[in-house]
Amino acid sequence: MLAHGHEVVATDPSEGAYERMLTQVKQNWPYAEEMGLSDQASIDNLTFTPYLEGAVKDADHIQENVPKVEEIKDKVLRDIDFYAKPDVTIGSSTSGIKPSELQAHLSHPERLIVAHPFHPVYILPLVEIVPGEQTTKETTFKAEQIYENIGMDVLHVRHEIEGHIADRLMEALWREALHIVNDGIATLKKSIKPSHMRQVYAMPNMDFYDFSFSWR
Repeated sequence: MLAHGHEVVATDPSEGAYERMLTQVKQNWPYAEEMGLSDQASIDNLTFTPYLEGAVKDADHIQENVPKVEEIKDKVLRDIDFYAKPDVTIGSSTSGIKPSELQAHLSHPERLIVAHPFHPVYILPLVEIVPGEQTTKETTFKAEQIYENIGMDVLHVRHEIEGHIADRLMEALWREALHIVNDGIATLKKSIKPSHMRQVYAMPNMDFYDFSFSWR
């Protein structure tokens, strides 16, 4: 989002979140420059607030990236649903929770969609879009446009399924890798390394900073 010139407001109530965010962005900015920035791109377009209301109330699009714990996501999404503008799109990053489950306690479930990116985004610009039972076609179309406009390849998952598509494919690759090792064809230490698998696809269960983002 920053790399394509948008104003971004990040929020995280945890102690030290601002410092961690800024360090991470500054470390990754040179890689974003190598990949190509828009003329309006600047770290100065990034602001931070520990208060969710301040981050989402004026946003045109909201990307929620809190930990993949259903109780946490439910609380954060209900707060976003309450404070956000009526016409905003809300993308939730998750590979293990179906969008219809996330929509269950929202007043405006039609504007929520699962938008599952991969880490690091500036190297693997792929996002899975998964509409829930109550997601409107308008929301789905709008979300696809938003992510395509920031250089993401959009993978539209047309039916809810656990793990979506990418993680299920990755699981199959790891399963085959284990068979290869078990059959003595290759070894994990010398031949099959996580870096090799990353080149094929995103690593599952990667830890990264949990922030909710919004842009204007």
